[in-house]
Order: sequence, then structure tokens, then C-alpha cells
Amino acid sequence: MRMFVRVVDAGSFSRVANELNVTTSMISKEIGRLEEDLGVRLLRKRSFHDVVDLLPVTERP
Repeated sequence: MRMFVRVVDAGSFSRVANELNVTTSMISKEIGRLEEDLGVRLLRKRSFHDVVDLLPVTERP
């Protein structure tokens, strides 16, 4: 959950990965596990550079 909050605050997987000295793949996997556990998609990629938006509740499946 902390990783999710950091990504939302930063707006980017890449920024958080750089701050924590981990790969963006690791960040993505953590977020993916959280989404799977909750059964909802939480983030939407906005661009090629891993920039993300919090997905509005109305757009979540």
C-alpha cells in the first residue's frame, strides 16, 4: 500500500523507482499485486514514460 501511495503522490513509477533505487518493473509488479488483491484497477498510464493517474472510481471495473 505504501508503494501505491508513493506512486500516486509522485505521479510516476520511474520517479519512485529512482527514489527507492529499484526497477520500474518491481514497482509495477507491486501495484499489480495490490490491484489483483483488491479486484480493481487503480492506476492508468498516461504516457510512454510511466506517468500515471489515479483511476476515478466511476472508471473502475
